[in-house]
Amino acid sequence: MKLKKLLKRISTLTLAVLMMLSLLPTMTFAANKTIDPDPNKKGSLTLYKFDGDALSQNRELTQEEMKDFIDKAQSLSNPTLKPLADVKFAYLNVGNVKQYTKEVTNADTTKSKVVKIGYSVDAVTKTFLDLASVDVDYNDGTTDYYTTKTLMEKLNTKTQVQIETFMAGASKTSATDSNGMTKIDNMNQGLYLVAEYGYPMGVITTTEPFFVSIPTTDAFKDDNSDVISSSWIYDVIAYPKNKVEKDPKIDKVIVNEEGDESKQLDGAIGDIKKYLIRADVPTNIGKINKYT
Repeated sequence: MKLKKLLKRISTLTLAVLMMLSLLPTMTFAANKTIDPDPNKKGSLTLYKFDGDALSQNRELTQEEMKDFIDKAQSLSNPTLKPLADVKFAYLNVGNVKQYTKEVTNADTTKSKVVKIGYSVDAVTKTFLDLASVDVDYNDGTTDYYTTKTLMEKLNTKTQVQIETFMAGASKTSATDSNGMTKIDNMNQGLYLVAEYGYPMGVITTTEPFFVSIPTTDAFKDDNSDVISSSWIYDVIAYPKNKVEKDPKIDKVIVNEEGDESKQLDGAIGDIKKYLIRADVPTNIGKINKYT
């Protein structure tokens, strides 16, 4: 049996709190307008899973705005979002988040100091992502820190099988419930790699692996001034999206001795014929040992 293709992997991850793609904000602040996270606080990560294209159209919403949007979408007579139960995630603490002050060169060649948010990774993750000295955004004398862009670019070069192998010993979430929700409580602060590893039948487009920081930052600019305010969010909510297809595309043809394909069966009883069956499979299937 041959498979026609693996559907194009589509990253449609959505997170409230003004975070896109990786769930990691890359933010630059006025140097005197930030505060460090409370080292004594724990965090949590709540994941909601829905089937529907509407999520990908609403990437830049705060947590409250996203909640209102989903409530309205589900209250329609023909809901545009459907909760997905039985989705599972693996998550692995791979590093830390840090605010640091860095001198940058402006467009007019003058220099100024800004506060940035960067992410460190442990030695194993650094090797897995093939991070090099040229990728470092900041070093505090002992630790290298990287930007969101760098980490996601490196992660996107890895295959599903490589990620599955790397996360073999990762912690697992409970399956999402009938509301499409699962939650991880009492999380230590740090940088986490999250990957979907279980999903219900019919799912053809799954969530790309992603990073999330606990805590993460929420930042905004006052409409009446240039002052940037910031705070830390310890209970992070994410809305990654899956695409469900009730009737996957399956095609069957007959292949003759010359290798030509046909829909017409030509032969006599007892003849041996070669069938070629092509079918769509989930995008992040990883290692495929059995196909039913």
